[in-house]
Amino acid sequence: MVLTAVNAGYIHASLGLRSLYANLGDLRGRSCIAEGTRRLGIPELARFIAGLNPSIVGVSVSIWNHRESRELLERLAQDLPQAWLVVGGPEASYLPDDHPLFTRAHVLVRGEGEEVFPRLCRELLGIPGPHGSPDPGLVSGSESVPRRTGHLRVIQARQPDPAHLELPYGFLEDRDLSNRLMYIETSRGCPFSCEFCLSSVQGRVREFPLKPVLDQVTRLYERGGRYFKVIDRTFNLDLDRARRTLTFFRELFLGNPREGAYVQFEVVPDRLPQELREPIAAFPPGTLRLEVGIQTLNNAVAARINRKQDQPRTLDNLAFLSEQTGAVIHADLIIGLPGEDLESFARGFDRLWQLQPGEIQLGVLKALPGTTLHRHDGPWGMVFNPDPPYEIMQTGAMNRDTMDKMKVAAKFWELVVNRGRYPEEVGRLNPPKEGAFYRFLALSEYLYNRLGRTWGIDASELRALLATYPG
Repeated sequence: MVLTAVNAGYIHASLGLRSLYANLGDLRGRSCIAEGTRRLGIPELARFIAGLNPSIVGVSVSIWNHRESRELLERLAQDLPQAWLVVGGPEASYLPDDHPLFTRAHVLVRGEGEEVFPRLCRELLGIPGPHGSPDPGLVSGSESVPRRTGHLRVIQARQPDPAHLELPYGFLEDRDLSNRLMYIETSRGCPFSCEFCLSSVQGRVREFPLKPVLDQVTRLYERGGRYFKVIDRTFNLDLDRARRTLTFFRELFLGNPREGAYVQFEVVPDRLPQELREPIAAFPPGTLRLEVGIQTLNNAVAARINRKQDQPRTLDNLAFLSEQTGAVIHADLIIGLPGEDLESFARGFDRLWQLQPGEIQLGVLKALPGTTLHRHDGPWGMVFNPDPPYEIMQTGAMNRDTMDKMKVAAKFWELVVNRGRYPEEVGRLNPPKEGAFYRFLALSEYLYNRLGRTWGIDASELRALLATYPG
């Protein structure tokens, strides 16, 4: 059996594949993980998998590898006509059964597959369950064994109890650790209902026992791991658990300093009381990164998408993080939310920029399958690209021309500001005061008109344009 996914780059190690692998039990001995990247190319990955001649191939699909996964499935169907092709992952879990992605698949697993996937594999391979009989725990939307063609079997996985799952962190190779991002999860789910986020449809928060996870992180660090990203959506919801986790990482880094090491968390922005401020402020500079999901500072827009956030407290917390800690701050804003026009977005941006967080991430709204964003299409004139990653194209508050300019500005903001290569130019051209977003919007138009692109730009060429910008 082969578990595979196409990652955005080598630095990303698929947590989902390793979690499936960790929970295969005695089937691990006849299984392996084969990760590809966009740079590697799908033909080479397909040839590698075909060379292993597996009986089952599990393909994990996200919005970022949708096209590549579809091509991979086409090639595997040709190269391995006798293999079962099983599809899962966050993207596959919410697409309709008749979606073209599944044309070549035999089985679709919706939801978290750690418990159901081993049972499915035993069934497809004709291996009895642990007690010598067919496993009754496999729940399917159709007949037990799918036909090879013309039929897709759909399995809706039950949400597992994280306490009963095997942890995946031991299945990273030593040679990978120092250069790859280690994704860590201590909980799943989210209690909030923000309409743009898939976590909002996963129901209640389910926690992994914390000590075993942190013990595994210690082993990863001892083996050479340096970059950790905790992917919990509500890391600081449980204050005691968050404090314990922060203290653990701070002591880990202080006890055995390693160049470049850091941990990143996504935090609920209006929930940083003193009991969390103290351990955050105690981190060595640069070793703590915090993703602060602001998304919008327009209260009406936030309410429209079911986002509950205390804006004054959020801004106070952001000021504390920027001014009194050595944490690297990534403050997120979303372009294209229903009813938010250019003026509103610019006001929110200016308020953030005046606080001088390390980075402002300008994201573009995406209507992820499974979310409820499309309910705003009519009332707020929302038009999304029907293809992955399902980005907003225009709204009633931002026409297509404005939206295109905003997307260009987001790309150049990343290149010019977030990457930190041109601090003097940024300080001169875009000081943190009122009108900052409009100034940068004009700068991005100037750069795009001169370059004609937002990618493949030589750093010296960009510096020269910034130096001669008349604004």
